[in-house]
Amino acid sequence: MMRVLLAILLLALVLAPAGAAVAGTLRADARNAVSGIPVAEPLSAARDDAADTQVRLAQGTLPTIDRPVRPRDTAIATRRANGHFVFDAEINGVTVPVVFDTGASLVTLRAEDAGHMGINTATLNYSMHTSTANGIAEAAPAVIATLKIGTITRTNVAAVVARPGALAVNLLGQSFLTTMAGFVMDGDRLVLRGN
Repeated sequence: MMRVLLAILLLALVLAPAGAAVAGTLRADARNAVSGIPVAEPLSAARDDAADTQVRLAQGTLPTIDRPVRPRDTAIATRRANGHFVFDAEINGVTVPVVFDTGASLVTLRAEDAGHMGINTATLNYSMHTSTANGIAEAAPAVIATLKIGTITRTNVAAVVARPGALAVNLLGQSFLTTMAGFVMDGDRLVLRGN
């Protein structure tokens, strides 16, 4: 019995180098078998040089894919001491502050600012009643030709103009906000995403 075990052990030692040579040949054949595309070697066949363990194409390593990222139209506001987010808006070419207000159905402009934006305040019809933080206010329907905040631009935006003295600030309401892809509040920053 001892002789049989010794014979098996000797046979294994003699065949081990041959088996390794066959395995190496199989790996080399596998690399060239399909159009020169290499096959990854098992971890046990790893060499000291880490670069040798990379899978390579016949012409070299895999190229890096460059995927251009399309920039988003965005606008960013920082929370003010009073808790409001205020954007600098360009309305019909005139820059005015507007307060982010998801509770306002329409962009709401102060009459005092509307005249500077090219809206003819003399012909406004204050036939609408709007709910504000100060109660019910009369307002006149209007259309903003161009409203730009950050890199976001919208045209023909539905708006209202509050009666003179009725509104302390311009409001960025839902007629603009519903055209956004979304908005993100991150601490004291509010980011509008236009697309």
